[in-house]
Amino acid sequence: MQPRAYVTTSDYMDVDVSYLLGMLFGRGQLIEEGDVRRLVITLSIRRTLPKLPPGVAPIDLDLDRENERALNGVRARINELLDANVDIVRIAKGATLTAKFVKRTIAWRDIKILCSGGDDRSNFRLPNAFFQFSPEIRKEFIRGFGDAAVTPSWADNERNMYARIAFPVVHANLRFAKQLQRLLKGLGSEPQFLAGSPRTRRGKREHRIRMRAEKYADIGFTFQHKNRLLQLLAEVALRIICKQRVWRDSGFMVLPCGCQGNDFASQGVQIFQIKRQHLDA
Repeated sequence: MQPRAYVTTSDYMDVDVSYLLGMLFGRGQLIEEGDVRRLVITLSIRRTLPKLPPGVAPIDLDLDRENERALNGVRARINELLDANVDIVRIAKGATLTAKFVKRTIAWRDIKILCSGGDDRSNFRLPNAFFQFSPEIRKEFIRGFGDAAVTPSWADNERNMYARIAFPVVHANLRFAKQLQRLLKGLGSEPQFLAGSPRTRRGKREHRIRMRAEKYADIGFTFQHKNRLLQLLAEVALRIICKQRVWRDSGFMVLPCGCQGNDFASQGVQIFQIKRQHLDA
């Protein structure tokens, strides 16, 4: 059987398979130890709300309940797809989902092929044929990746006005980082690629693909609490964009900071106050 011919069969690939692949590429491993094979996805679970935009009131969100609902939903979805029991184990800052295979089943072999023979997110690669699948299948891969590895937060923002959604990819896997950027761009997004640097979160080097929250809202997450945070961040940006469009239609030139006029430097001292007025309006 030729792997390239196999993965181009569109009847095999569906949204559930694509979602599982996204989770694997985000925070997964394929482990073989003797006759036992395990598919492991390690999720980082937040127990406190991430940073919100200035002036935005805290939202009523029971993270413990939402995390439990999300974990049970993923377990049921993977269980049905693989016809294998999926165990959830809570760890200090998250949870692991593990599916065990005692034989080299078709499901296990298919997953290995779709991961291009890799065994963890440092060497997973998408087959070239994946980019030919329907937009919905490609979006579901992004949602799986996002559910596993992304947290919407105001901490990563542009000019203190627009929140950005950041997709982390381990530093060793530059090829997949570029594939992920290509996927997002192919879905009509405008992703920004940041190559890994010595200073990143948790002291580890990683690549990041970033895009503004209001542009990512069309894809979103499967985890509903992440979608609520995404919606809040997108609404802040859209409120600013609407104000800018009104001023353009009125004949004013609107600068990136939201100021009116021709000389950006001369108005620099006013930028902070003007932005605050936008957010508080």
